[in-house]
Amino acid sequence: PTPVDWLQAVLVTAAVFAAGYGMWMMRWMGGGDVKLITACVLWAGANLIRVVDFLLFMAVFGGVLAVFALIVRKLLPWAAPKLLGSPK
Repeated sequence: PTPVDWLQAVLVTAAVFAAGYGMWMMRWMGGGDVKLITACVLWAGANLIRVVDFLLFMAVFGGVLAVFALIVRKLLPWAAPKLLGSPK
């Protein structure tokens, strides 16, 4: 185990939360997403490279998931409620 710089970790987490809060106020993200991202960034620690890697990873794979959901809804409208768990 390595020592953790808690002050820096909390400051990075607070900055991510503030950015997420701004996105929530503009209706770009949901409140649950902001809370989950904030908790994950706190877990990542104060290492800025790890935090940026996490945010990029989340954005890329979230985009892939969104494209998959759009394709399923467009090509398989009868299967979308079963596969995506959403109403028609």
